[in-house]
Amino acid sequence: ILSMLIQSLYSIVDGIFVGQISDAAFNAISIAYPITNLTLALAVGFGVGINSLMARSLGAGDKKKARKTADTYLVCSVCHYLIFIILGLSIIPFFFSWFTDNPETIKLGKEYLSILLFLCIGQLIHIAIEKIFQAHGKMAVGMIAQGLGCVVNIVLDALFIYAFKMGITGAAIATVAGQIIAMLLGLYFNLTKNTDVQFDFKCIKLESYYFKGICTVGIPTIIMQ
Repeated sequence: ILSMLIQSLYSIVDGIFVGQISDAAFNAISIAYPITNLTLALAVGFGVGINSLMARSLGAGDKKKARKTADTYLVCSVCHYLIFIILGLSIIPFFFSWFTDNPETIKLGKEYLSILLFLCIGQLIHIAIEKIFQAHGKMAVGMIAQGLGCVVNIVLDALFIYAFKMGITGAAIATVAGQIIAMLLGLYFNLTKNTDVQFDFKCIKLESYYFKGICTVGIPTIIMQ
């Protein structure tokens, strides 16, 4: 519960800080939210899929299958990142004009969404790692990583927006910085605390059996999100 709340706080915190800049900046974040929520939905949906398949594998004592599930999902996360880069290049130029004719809101929205989409790898990977720990029953690990990332976001929001006068760009950089910190902390925990499943970066590949197993549970979750 706390982990999900913390994840939702990123956009809320950005809105609180950016709302002090101007109405146009706040509106830009509001319009961008469906797209940023799409990245979250994809990460969480596939995360639920990996959680289910990995937990069943570990319950059956099949650590090799659990590791291959984790490796497959890591590849999926990188593919999702590439998809969102393509999505960003495709829709950002005209997306905001669907909802507003205010040139300042459109300009600020493009700045904000560009940074969030092109650097969303932190969010995608750290949610993947969180779900791996959840499959092991180590729920607090993901919460700690997410919590630290959110604290970094809050501190950097205040620093970039008020001290450095970076405006909505500062808010976007603070958000992705928090997500990347959470990702790095999650990777550290995976290497030091998760003894059952370790990423083998030398032989990671996408395997259809595990991909299908993840999608079977993950896609309904994505659609609900």
